[in-house]
Amino acid sequence: MKNHIKLLYLVSVVLCICLVCLGIRYYNSDDAKFNRYFDKNFYIMTASNAPHGCEYGTDRGRQMEKEQMLEELNELSGFVFNEYLIRGSVIYGDKLLDGKHLEFHFLDEKPEKIEVCYIVGDAIEQEYRLYDYPIKVPEEPGIYNFFAQLTWSSGERETVFFRVMVEEDRERERPPTAEDLGIDYNDFEPLGNFISKTLFKYDPGIIKGDPNKLGEPYMVQGKYDLNSDGAADIIEVSFKALSAAYCRETDKLSRIRVNDSEIEAFFHNPRGVYVIDFNEDDRFKELVVFDDGPSGDSGINLYRYNGDEVIELGWVGGTLGGVVEESPDIVEGEGLKVSGGPYYGIIKIDGRGRILSPSDIVDFLSPEIILGIREIKEERIEHTKLDYRNMLFQEYEIKEDFQAYFKETENDTELFASLSWDENKKISINRGEKIYLKDFEGQYARYLVELENGKRGIMYFWTGD
Repeated sequence: MKNHIKLLYLVSVVLCICLVCLGIRYYNSDDAKFNRYFDKNFYIMTASNAPHGCEYGTDRGRQMEKEQMLEELNELSGFVFNEYLIRGSVIYGDKLLDGKHLEFHFLDEKPEKIEVCYIVGDAIEQEYRLYDYPIKVPEEPGIYNFFAQLTWSSGERETVFFRVMVEEDRERERPPTAEDLGIDYNDFEPLGNFISKTLFKYDPGIIKGDPNKLGEPYMVQGKYDLNSDGAADIIEVSFKALSAAYCRETDKLSRIRVNDSEIEAFFHNPRGVYVIDFNEDDRFKELVVFDDGPSGDSGINLYRYNGDEVIELGWVGGTLGGVVEESPDIVEGEGLKVSGGPYYGIIKIDGRGRILSPSDIVDFLSPEIILGIREIKEERIEHTKLDYRNMLFQEYEIKEDFQAYFKETENDTELFASLSWDENKKISINRGEKIYLKDFEGQYARYLVELENGKRGIMYFWTGD
């Protein structure tokens, strides 16, 4: 019996030692550190509604000097910005704030008072008091340790500390603006104005009363000097069919042939073949096939003959515009002309090799906003995204009448929420009206605006299915 008691005692001692060891190991683990430092009552986020926060420490339940807090800060993951990312403006309540800001997001009770200071690097003597809330991120590169004293309704005070690092700007991380590249919207005209020769333009009369002819192969033939060598090049474009009902993505049975060079191609609804001079400063004129797409999502396929071979340069979404009727199938109305989305808008060029796709411009506003530019370089189309944030938080004038959907809301984050296509949500916008633009999502044609009548919300357009 005594031996059993001794055995149980030894087992208990061993278990206690193991638990203590495990406890020490957990205390030093990353999970334990995170749980000690992170208070579940709130988190820190940017005032521009960025969906992320940072780790922070707190002196709640323990006595700490600032030196200890600085030591703990070395183990926490704070915010990291570069100079470029902290520029711009944000809406906070009814205020327009310059620069990037930080705020506390409280999950339950809110404190009665928030007082903030920051210390540059580890130099405690360099302390700066902040009197505005939310907290503006310093603009100069450096390490900033923030200390916020929260006063709760119970009278209890809590010091929260976190770190912000502002890195030096890196040129490769900064997309250029339209102004940086000398891009002026007024220098661009509809692509259709630059047509040198029309080799084929779809006419419903082709089917001659027999719709099945849309499923038959169709040949386009013509001659044109595509590389300025003084000799007319023999051009043949062989379409598998003229209707998407007879075309499949895997069936590259169409052909583009210039002289003795031939490449395969794929089209849904080919509606035109043109010779267009994209860059008057080079010796080439491009062969362009206008394709109305599988369901009205039209675009152009560009080809170049360099004297030896036919090369596919790429695809650009949109219609030709200008003197050419874009498509006999296109449907007007529904705000499509001014959707700001990738379809139904007109492709524009400057005659110097630069292309504005409808997805790269917001052109129902004045002044227009340019989001990107495409250029023909080294026998392919290159796309450069542009920084347009300097164009936000400004008043714009509407260039033409249209209808749009509108959801009234004060919540900026609903720009990315699901929206209703109920006809009752439609409003009429008239030429000459003013709107205040706060943000937008170009791909799906959604705009965060304040209308002339003072209503705030999301203006959006149907861009097709």
